[in-house]
Amino acid sequence: MLISVILACLVVGCLAIVSACFHWVRTQRFGTAGAVLSAVGLILIGMSVWASVEARAPRAEIKPPDNTALQHLIEDGNARTLAAVKEADKQLDAKVQELAQKTHEEQERLLSEVQSQILAIRTALAERPAQQPRRDNPSSEAPKRQTTKAR
Repeated sequence: MLISVILACLVVGCLAIVSACFHWVRTQRFGTAGAVLSAVGLILIGMSVWASVEARAPRAEIKPPDNTALQHLIEDGNARTLAAVKEADKQLDAKVQELAQKTHEEQERLLSEVQSQILAIRTALAERPAQQPRRDNPSSEAPKRQTTKAR
């Protein structure tokens, strides 16, 4: 198909140039029509030569990209990421254990303090003298109302 198109362009282009030249030789006038025919002929011949050169040139085959190198990069990245995550997990676990130990020690200290406070309160209550029962004191009662005499 491409070869027939190239040949047709060559033939038409040559005919256009030959007709422009024949007209110029016969009438000794080139004119606008001759310039147009010559330009069209040159374009057609140039396109056919270009197409034939391009058709004959070997095409470089596009090779698929090397996926193994990319796969190795991905696997290396995954391995490094996994190692970093494991290391971070170990550090986090150590921090959690340390925090749990500190919390346990603090709870034990607070419990000890609370127990010593409770013991101090019990001791103070035990050493306190017993409270005397309250007696009704007439002086502590509210004064009686004096009745006023009617006049």
